[in-house]
Amino acid sequence: MGHVPTRIGVHAHPPRRARASPGPVLCLRARVRGRASVPVELRRERPRVRSAHWRGAPPMIDQVDSLVRQFEERRLGRRELVAGVLALVASGGASAVRAQTTQVPQVAQGRSINHVSIGVSDVERSARFYQDLLGLEVVSRPGNGGINLGLSDGFLGCYALPEVGRANHFCIGVDDYDPVRIAEALGRAGIQARVDTNPRNRTSGGDQLYLNDPDGTVVQLGAHGYQG
Repeated sequence: MGHVPTRIGVHAHPPRRARASPGPVLCLRARVRGRASVPVELRRERPRVRSAHWRGAPPMIDQVDSLVRQFEERRLGRRELVAGVLALVASGGASAVRAQTTQVPQVAQGRSINHVSIGVSDVERSARFYQDLLGLEVVSRPGNGGINLGLSDGFLGCYALPEVGRANHFCIGVDDYDPVRIAEALGRAGIQARVDTNPRNRTSGGDQLYLNDPDGTVVQLGAHGYQG
């Protein structure tokens, strides 16, 4: 086994020609102490830049930010977060670069937009709003406190998330859904996939698989007809 770092730092440094702040940037520091404890410190800072368009930002920042969002939403544990950051730091974001420059293999046959999950400040209130507005019915209530409202073979998910008033992710329903097989196929193509095994985050459908498209959009793949 190689040397395991005891401290990790991930920072974003914009180009010197930048003229205005593009918004908060992730700074993450993780300390690994032995095998029993993995304390993680997370903080977001606003960079000292001057451009409304932060061009040339490394794709690794988007990947780390996605991992942190999943940690904040309790879809990743601390060890999974640190392992993901370690892999990104070790590769220097190479997986993201490969994903953008190599042929992307077909890993499944897409059939539908299965669902969209939105961040809300009050789950019950938002669910009632869509029920009254569109005549939707509750199809599932995962253990994480969310409410899923049926839309034909799919659903709209209302979840208490840190970022409200926006979509957290969308899911594409596919044929022959197998998260392990799909994750392995994506990995061989240099695309990092995350498999969520936490049963509190679902009522059916098996483990959940997430990946990022080239622009950082969080995409979930699931069984066609999955109901949360």
